[in-house]
Amino acid sequence: MPRDGRAFGARTLGGKGIRSARDGWSLKTEVLVRVEQNRVRTEGVRVSGDVRNRRPPTVVRAIGLSLATLIVLICPSTGCVVVQPAEDVAGASLTAQTVTPSAELDLEWPERLGGVRGLVVPLEPTELSRVGARLRGKRYLRPTALDRADAAALASAVGDEAEGLSFEFEGPGSYVFGTTSQPPKRFSPLAMKVVSARPPSPDGNGWPTARIQRTWFAYERPRGEPRAVVLLMPGMFGTPGPILNRISDSFRLKDIGVLRMLGHPSRFTEQVRFGGDAQPPATVEAVARELDDRVAEAAYAAWAAIDHLRAERPETRDVPLVLMGGSGGAMILPTVAAYRPGEVSAAILVAGGAGFVAINEGSNYAGYIRAIDVSRVPAESKQDLFDRYRAASSLDGVHTAEVLKRFPTLMIHGTKDKAVPAEAGERLWELAGRPERWTYPLGHELLFLNLVLELGDVNEWLNEALARPVEQP
Repeated sequence: MPRDGRAFGARTLGGKGIRSARDGWSLKTEVLVRVEQNRVRTEGVRVSGDVRNRRPPTVVRAIGLSLATLIVLICPSTGCVVVQPAEDVAGASLTAQTVTPSAELDLEWPERLGGVRGLVVPLEPTELSRVGARLRGKRYLRPTALDRADAAALASAVGDEAEGLSFEFEGPGSYVFGTTSQPPKRFSPLAMKVVSARPPSPDGNGWPTARIQRTWFAYERPRGEPRAVVLLMPGMFGTPGPILNRISDSFRLKDIGVLRMLGHPSRFTEQVRFGGDAQPPATVEAVARELDDRVAEAAYAAWAAIDHLRAERPETRDVPLVLMGGSGGAMILPTVAAYRPGEVSAAILVAGGAGFVAINEGSNYAGYIRAIDVSRVPAESKQDLFDRYRAASSLDGVHTAEVLKRFPTLMIHGTKDKAVPAEAGERLWELAGRPERWTYPLGHELLFLNLVLELGDVNEWLNEALARPVEQP
C-alpha cells in the first residue's frame, strides 16, 4: 500500500485538504453523499463543513485497582509464579526491515476497498473520549457529521472506485469512540483513528455497499527521549482500563513511549449469526473468512497507526518496537506481528490464546460478548468444528503464532483462566515454540490485578530482551 495512504494528514482531498489536529480539525472535502439510516451513499465527490464533537454514551468502567490488594493475600510473592525459561529462539532481530508477510509466512490477507488498508485521520487529543461505547441490542450507529466525514475521507482517498457506493456504519455489538468536551484525565500529544472498508457487496436492495470500520489510538509519550515504543493492545472493549494505565505509566517512567490501541477495530465484536436471516451461510469457511477479516483489520490498523506515529514523531522512528497485548489484545498479537515481523523487537502476551472459535465457545464471557454465533454450523462435535475451522482459517493465532519464535517473547499465563480458557493459552505457547512463560494459579481477572505487582519484573525482562545482540537468521 502506498505510504501516503497511511498518512491521512498529508493528503489533499478534492483540492481543499485537511488540517491536522493541531490546526483545529477542519475537514473540507468534495464528496457528495446521501444519508440513509446508518449509511452514507456517495453520489460524486464533494463534502464540506467543520466536523464537531459528539459525546459518547456512558459505559461501565473497569474494576478499580484497589482490588489488587487481594492478590497479596491470595498469591504472595514467594512461590506463586512458575517461571519457564524460553527454549532456543533463532532469528531474533531488533532492527526494522521491510518484509512481505504473505509471501514469507504463506498467509492470506483480505482485501480492502481501493487497496487502502488503513486511512489515518488525525484527531484533537484533548477532544478524543478515552471511553468507548458498545452498540447493544439491535442498535446500529446513527452517523453524525464526524462519521460522515470518515466516509467522505475514505471515498476521496479511494477515488472513482467509491462513486455510487453506499457506506454502511457499524452495527449491533460494535464498539466505537466519540469525542468529549471534558478535560482529559490522561494527556496524549497525538491521537488518531484508522478508517477502512471491506470491498463492496450488494445490500438487501442490491445496492453496492462498503462496510466502514474504524480503530482509535492515542500516543502517550515517555518522560524523556524514547528508547523504545510499545504498542499496547487491550482486552475486549478497552479493558481493563485502570490496569492498562498503570502498565503504560510503568513504561513511560522508563523512557518507553506507549502507542495505545484504545479498543479493537469497531466491528471486531459485531454480532453475526451464521445461517441466520441476511447473515453469512452456516459453513466453517464463512466463519473462517469472517474471523480472518476481523483480526486482519487489527493488523492493518495497528501498522497504519505505527507509521503515522513515526511520521509525526521522528524520535520514535529508529527505536525498537515492542508489541504487548492482554486478553483479546494478546489473541490478536501474533497476527499483528505477522503482518510486518521484521520490525518487531519483542512481544509480551498476557492471558492470550489461539483458536478463536474454541475460545468463543469455551469462554465464560461468551454470553456477554456474543460476537459470533456458530450454533447452526453443521459439525459432528465441537472438536470437529474446531478442527475444520482451523483448516479453513489463515490468520488465526494457530497459524501466526510461529512468528513469535523470531524475537524475544514473554507469556504471562493463568492456569485457572476461564475467560481465555487456559488450554487456549497452552496451545498458543506450544505453537510459539515455548517462549519464556510466567505461570500463576489464577483466573483471568486476578491475573491482571496481579500484573500490577509484577510490572517491575516485566520492565526488567524487557530491558534484557532489548539489550540482546542482533541474531542473524
